[in-house]
Amino acid sequence: MESGKSLHFKNLKQYRDETNATIDTNYFSIALKNMKDGFAERFEQFKANKSTLAFIVNPLNTNTNEINIEPFGIDAGSLQMQLLDLKTKNLWSGKFTELKSKLEELEIQKCMHIEQHKWTALKEIPRVEALIFSAWNSLPECYSKGKKLAYGVLTIFGLIYSCDQAFSCMNIIKSKVRSQLTNKNLESCLKFKTVLHERLGTIIQGQVDSNDSRTFFTDSYVAQHTARIRGALSALTRPVPLSSVISHFKFPEKLFYRVAEDLIKEGRLAGSISGGRSERAIFIPDIYAASQSDWINSFYKQNNYLEYDAVARLGILDPKTYLKKMFKNEGLTYLTSCCVGKNIINQVEAALEEALNSGTWVDIMPILPSIFTTEDCHGIIGAVTKNFAKLGSVVHVYGDSILVSDPLIVNCEKSFDTIMETKAKEVSKVFL
Repeated sequence: MESGKSLHFKNLKQYRDETNATIDTNYFSIALKNMKDGFAERFEQFKANKSTLAFIVNPLNTNTNEINIEPFGIDAGSLQMQLLDLKTKNLWSGKFTELKSKLEELEIQKCMHIEQHKWTALKEIPRVEALIFSAWNSLPECYSKGKKLAYGVLTIFGLIYSCDQAFSCMNIIKSKVRSQLTNKNLESCLKFKTVLHERLGTIIQGQVDSNDSRTFFTDSYVAQHTARIRGALSALTRPVPLSSVISHFKFPEKLFYRVAEDLIKEGRLAGSISGGRSERAIFIPDIYAASQSDWINSFYKQNNYLEYDAVARLGILDPKTYLKKMFKNEGLTYLTSCCVGKNIINQVEAALEEALNSGTWVDIMPILPSIFTTEDCHGIIGAVTKNFAKLGSVVHVYGDSILVSDPLIVNCEKSFDTIMETKAKEVSKVFL
């Protein structure tokens, strides 16, 4: 930076070259020096404990007199005797020779991935601490002092993280609005926050609510209500609002939704929940959904159309969307109040084609089912005439449902030619 070449600051160099700006290299040099001194001061303790940190990787060549064993409560004499014994056993000392080779290979892989910018592959590389722990964990218990020291060094950073996390939790718990919270109660709250979640499922037999980390349930409580919820919902044969089920059986609301969703996912409850966890949520049994589907299929096969209001009376909130999903391969035509199949469209097309060929007209309303409205008739006409327009046929629409061929209009116009000629002569005589 002081040389002004900016070899290691590509973005800064690019900015200077593009804008011809004057860079105050002295400012950046001072900032970098301060940063360097700050890091050196912060990590000075690592230099002081260099031998202690190196012990976990190379215990055979580490001077035990330079190791700081006081924080770990280890007897120095026992540690030295175990390390001397470890050096004489090729079977166990070879573990650390192998560890060193693995760590060297690991560093080579890291350098290659970093150079090639393979960040995903970099994350998949085994962790250094995992390899070190595996090597020490393979030693027998006769080397317990060395293993204790190694485990202690490996957990230093984890302990620091736990302390920082505990202080963060404490600051959250004892906020400005809780200024009167006593130290005893603060300690209890802190234990509850930091320890309870870690011991769930082991020492503490229970589970936390997935949507509220402050709510816990015991396993027996969950099992009892799971059986009751499953029994209550399995007995339903039609859609029922979940709010009424909860109030009738006095189920805990937070637990109810979670248990019901888990039962459905596991296949232990035949049904589905519509509306999420809101007050309008409805449980729809599969048996009812199957009967809905059977009725709709049966009606469609018999009539070749489906009325939205009739489908809505079955308890389906959005009939049009439901039918689109159900008959996505049928090619239905969706109108204002109903949807129709190809058979009805074909009937209308056949009637119109006959009228065009014979040069007459046709009223399609009698062809359509009685439930069809004027808007539906317009939709049918639009769908049918579009196909004939592609073939060059001209169709005239009158009175919402009457389709007239172009030859008929031309013939009707010709019948007025004589009358128009006579009228024109009479008018001309008056003016003459």
